[in-house]
Amino acid sequence: MSDAVPGTVIIIRRTEHWIAVDKPAGLPSRPGPGHKASVLSILETQLRTESTPHPPGVVHRLDLGTSGILLFSLSPEGHRSLVEAFKVGQVHKEYLAITAGHPHPRRGLINLALRRTSSGLNTPDRSGKPARTRYETRERFAASALVRTEPLTGRMHQIRAHLAARGTPVLGDLQYGGAELRGFRPRPPRLCLHAWRLRLPAELANGEQQIECPLPDELERYLDRLRGTGAGGAGAR
Repeated sequence: MSDAVPGTVIIIRRTEHWIAVDKPAGLPSRPGPGHKASVLSILETQLRTESTPHPPGVVHRLDLGTSGILLFSLSPEGHRSLVEAFKVGQVHKEYLAITAGHPHPRRGLINLALRRTSSGLNTPDRSGKPARTRYETRERFAASALVRTEPLTGRMHQIRAHLAARGTPVLGDLQYGGAELRGFRPRPPRLCLHAWRLRLPAELANGEQQIECPLPDELERYLDRLRGTGAGGAGAR
């Protein structure tokens, strides 16, 4: 993986039909109100210098505050295939989240239907759309944990809504975590959610099916702080 330079995004892997990039936190996946730049617009400019035959196409998105693997198509064939693969659940995604509190049990399946509210958030509701998230605690700290999550369905904000509903919201997530996260110490640098691993079906992979994107430096440094004696908790210093 190469380092990004100003005005570019890091390319993780590329084939004739798709490209995987490392989305930074705070940059939207595609253009939207209030943001002059997006991963898509930067990538379009980046690839334009190479005279690629087709501009990148959006096949899925990550939340504004989430970092990690983001796929774009590079051909009409690739776009159709990727959109269909996401639609039928053939693309397996894994995220790393740093949570307030410890999930109990340490691993399991969260099976809570989600309903979109008038505020634009998703809330657990039996009349909502089915949503399932598998999770596993990888590391525990004094009052927080590093958790691997695997969304088995593709609802908006699914991981954030599910972990918050179980009492272990993602650190830095004031939308779902509530005001109690404001006092958490050490203070998280951002929303602590990262799209870490993605596995494509063999017919789309063009080689190795699994793509990985390491945690960004600011989250690695934050984990080092949490590993310190007594680190983590409301009011802790």
